[in-house]
Amino acid sequence: MYKRIRYGGIKGKPSNYSEFIIDNEEDLSLIPIENNECSIGSLVYNTKKVFILYPSGWFEFNNDIKNIANKYYENLLTKYILRDFDEELIIDSETIGHYAGAPIKKVIATNALNTIDYAFYNCTSLTDISLPNATSIGTYAFVYCSAMTDVSLPNATSIGDNAFNNCTSLIDISLPNATSIGNNAFYYCTAMTDISLPNATSIGSAAFYVCTAMTDISLPNATSIGNSAFGYCTAMTDISLPNATSIGNSAFQNCTAMTDVSLPNVTSIGINAFIGCSNLKLINASAIKYIGASSLKSIPSLESIYLKSCTTIAKNSFSGNTNLLNIYLPKAQNTYTRAPWGAVNATIHYSCEFNEDGIPLELIEEEQEEGE
Repeated sequence: MYKRIRYGGIKGKPSNYSEFIIDNEEDLSLIPIENNECSIGSLVYNTKKVFILYPSGWFEFNNDIKNIANKYYENLLTKYILRDFDEELIIDSETIGHYAGAPIKKVIATNALNTIDYAFYNCTSLTDISLPNATSIGTYAFVYCSAMTDVSLPNATSIGDNAFNNCTSLIDISLPNATSIGNNAFYYCTAMTDISLPNATSIGSAAFYVCTAMTDISLPNATSIGNSAFGYCTAMTDISLPNATSIGNSAFQNCTAMTDVSLPNVTSIGINAFIGCSNLKLINASAIKYIGASSLKSIPSLESIYLKSCTTIAKNSFSGNTNLLNIYLPKAQNTYTRAPWGAVNATIHYSCEFNEDGIPLELIEEEQEEGE
């Protein structure tokens, strides 16, 4: 069953490592191992498949992860105790090493404070993991862990880039103390329905891209939303961003279920930020100063927009919004060009006064008159 491994007793380039042919586990005695320890060699060699000795057994690694060996080569030289494979893996160390591709089902790592990059890459059998004390999750740590349904990381403060990318069965994750979510961190987690991030301050690019089952998310402390962060989250109806100051390019592209959004402190909206949000009817963006090109394009349901602080609106920002009938702008000390910016049927309300919530006073007065 086991065809080939690469073993290195000392540090060096992959070409310095000896190669051993292994037909079965009994032939492990052929490898010159001292004190029941061995060093991990390179994950791949050119285009060949290579077998690598890990603390929990022998696993086959394909060529698709060859970059791991190249980029993290020094980390792969850590020594591990040789032992038989067990579907339940107990890790006592503070740092979790490489288990990429291992057929592990359960991991208990009570003392772990962090995971190195690619720690459980492509562990497609992993369903349960306990990391109660981990403070940081490395990049690509759980990529393609397609059987994992829930994760609790009560003390994690940072989630690395691509950490849970393509965890397609992940439904629930608890991150009460996370302050930063890396790029592509939950990319294509198509089963995840909701996530609570009460302390997150930054959301990386494409962090939740194509999370098509996620219905809502609360980000009370987030200040920046990266490019494409929530792109194609087609089930998301509501998002709370009370402290966000910037919205990246395509951040909410094609969030087709979202009906309204409040951005009280956002000062800039990137290109294509809300393009294709076909059911968005109202945007209250009282702090926005700059609206990027096509940022509110192709939103047929958008009827009104309140822009208490806006100074610059890019060309075609509202293109294709034939039902956008009212655009409210502040008292003119600014010169606006290209109005109505593609909203061919819109009435521009210049020199408006607004209340502290960014609502035009004339609308409030009209409502009061109708109520009398």
